[in-house]
Amino acid sequence: NADTTQSKDFRDNHNIGLRLEQNIDSADILIAKANINFNTTRSDNALLSLYSDANDITTRDLTTLNNNKLAGWNINSAAIFRHRLKKKGANFAISGGYNSTKSDGLDNPFSFNRFFEANTFTDQVRELTTNNHNTTNQFKSSMLWTEPLSKVFFLEAFYNFNETNNVQDKLTQNAALQNIRVDSLTAYYTNEILFNRVGTTFRYSNNGLNASLGLAVQQLQLKGNYSLRNDMPDLKDPINKNWSNLVPNVSIRYQLTKAIYLSSTYSLDINQPTMNQLMPIVNVNNPAFIIQGNPNLQPSHVNNFYFFTYYSNQASMTSCYLSFNYMNTVNAISNIQNITMVNNIGMQTITRPENMKGFDNWFSIGPQINFPLIKTKLTMSAYGQIGFGITPTIINDIDNVVKNKRTSFRVNFNLTPSPKLTLSTSGNISFNYVRYSLRNDLNQDVKNYGSNSSLKWQFATKSYLESSFNYSVYKNASFGFNRNIPLLSASLRQIVGKANQIELRLAAYDILNKNQSISQTASENYVISTSANTLARYFLLSFSYNIKGFDLKSSNRNMYY
Repeated sequence: NADTTQSKDFRDNHNIGLRLEQNIDSADILIAKANINFNTTRSDNALLSLYSDANDITTRDLTTLNNNKLAGWNINSAAIFRHRLKKKGANFAISGGYNSTKSDGLDNPFSFNRFFEANTFTDQVRELTTNNHNTTNQFKSSMLWTEPLSKVFFLEAFYNFNETNNVQDKLTQNAALQNIRVDSLTAYYTNEILFNRVGTTFRYSNNGLNASLGLAVQQLQLKGNYSLRNDMPDLKDPINKNWSNLVPNVSIRYQLTKAIYLSSTYSLDINQPTMNQLMPIVNVNNPAFIIQGNPNLQPSHVNNFYFFTYYSNQASMTSCYLSFNYMNTVNAISNIQNITMVNNIGMQTITRPENMKGFDNWFSIGPQINFPLIKTKLTMSAYGQIGFGITPTIINDIDNVVKNKRTSFRVNFNLTPSPKLTLSTSGNISFNYVRYSLRNDLNQDVKNYGSNSSLKWQFATKSYLESSFNYSVYKNASFGFNRNIPLLSASLRQIVGKANQIELRLAAYDILNKNQSISQTASENYVISTSANTLARYFLLSFSYNIKGFDLKSSNRNMYY
């Protein structure tokens, strides 16, 4: 399918903020803050999709118009009290906060689905009205106690509490049939999340070695009720889930010499499903792509391993670093798909989040080096990264394992022949290779190349010339996708007056008028290449006034593209 989209958005925001900081005495301090936000949003979105068969013959088109209005407010508040104990290095802190969010929205999704058959066609029209009323109230608090056990050992104990209550009230009616309620798209969903965590951390600091070992016990309790309306009985058994986990955290940093240090960390993250993933209701704003919730989801466990080493020599102006990162996710939440042919709809994709068996893995390594070729005149920096990932998913009840390899490299040269002239040039390449176990013929080779050159020249006492040229290449052989984008920009700046407080600037952006927004995405079960019109060639004459005055020595600055 090929999609064309248009959107128009309006946002109106008002913010009120307050902060209070009070030193009660030499040992106690109180900090309180609050923020209130009122917002209104209106958006109009249009999508035209053309669907073709394997022979590139158009079989149907689908037009969807989604217009919505949203009005809401939210309150965020927090307070912290910190007490310094008599023992040096010992502290106690307690904090609490209250957050509340409410939104009222109106959606008007409309779809027109046309099916072509020889010289005739059939169509399907659907027009709905959806009222969304969502409310969230959250209370959270925490306590932290720090106690030095010796000059090199420290103990920390902490407790975190969080209670969140959500109400999602969604009423969908068929505007074409006297606003009859559409039960499959209507829900009154209440949800309560209770989070408790308690733990300790031991820290050691001596002779350039800083190490910490932490362990926490956390409990997450989730309760939910689902009915059509507030005054109607539950449609499903109430959700009542309880997850308890041990969460370790290890960190080591060692200053090997004045120029070299090593750092390594391990952490475990427990990610619970989101409300939208859990709510047992479907999203059918686009009848060709249905999104379902899954109240049976379990949290995912993410193990993070990270290693970093850094070297810096100020005398030679050289630095380099090397990083390793490994992450695996147990019980990963992935969007599985079922694709079927449905009468009066055509090819329909139903997406539902599920916990995956096996591991979702990612490993990457990234080196970087910076050094002068000609001291104080010409410097070079180079950066590279290579990563490997494995992601499981399911399509039409068949396991699909996606292997992903990403490689990128960038090199940059900066030349400063004089304080008034700076030249730079850089080049970058990146590759994204995606391999699918289910459909080898859909394997993707996404390639991007780019180069950038810039000039900054102070050709008179208060006069400056700046220019840049960027050339980008986007390729994907699987789609025959090949786009080249050259961008040339330049500007003249003049500082005026004895106090150097006024700047006049004439800038030309995208002189060749070639700018486009290009993106390429290859994921576990879909591939998207997007080309969109964006702001291209324009000229700007600007006047700037600086109360303190512009600094002539440092007034060379980057252009905005």
